[in-house]
Amino acid sequence: MKLLPLETGQNIADRLWELSSGGESPKARILLISGLLEELYKELTQEARVSTSGLFARMQYLHDQVSLPDHLCKQANLLRILCNQTAHEKDFHPTQTDFLSACKVITDLLRWYQDDLDLDRLDIFLD
Repeated sequence: MKLLPLETGQNIADRLWELSSGGESPKARILLISGLLEELYKELTQEARVSTSGLFARMQYLHDQVSLPDHLCKQANLLRILCNQTAHEKDFHPTQTDFLSACKVITDLLRWYQDDLDLDRLDIFLD
């Protein structure tokens, strides 16, 4: 698919790659991934003719419109929940595994929404 502008998708992928080599805690990096997830769905729904004020609404609307595969819908929603827990639950401490899972979901979503992206570095990192 080519629903996401190539430049926007590559920018998100490059910023995700930068997080992969960062020394920040998993919590700090997941908070940054939350911003990437939000940016991705804002870009993909900017032309929506319905009110999509929150991330969940944008995700649901888009997933229904483009028939995103069920497994990607579930992964994206679990990532949204992880991001919310990380941001709002004081005693929640995500792990490195949580961070890697978040990276994998964003990478898979980017690949589905724009299949011309160069994701080789992320694929190697996540392998």
